[in-house]
Amino acid sequence: MAKASNLAKIAEFEKSNGQMVIITCGIFHYVPTIDMRVYLSEDGVNYTLPTKKGLSLRPEKVRNLINCLEKALIAAEKLEAPMYR
Repeated sequence: MAKASNLAKIAEFEKSNGQMVIITCGIFHYVPTIDMRVYLSEDGVNYTLPTKKGLSLRPEKVRNLINCLEKALIAAEKLEAPMYR
């Protein structure tokens, strides 16, 4: 991801051990964007290493993404996980 100006961290949540999803807003090529990206930590505390895994969208596209994720959540909640032996 190229450097964005006025980058502001909005939220974060742990994806797995050593990986954090960080959501930021900023200006990229003169366009407001919302970025959701996986970050790694070198020290286990500070997540400062962005990976290529992520998504950067214009704000007007985010509402559609939220609607799609809500549909996916409803479908996923109906799934039954296989039993492990």
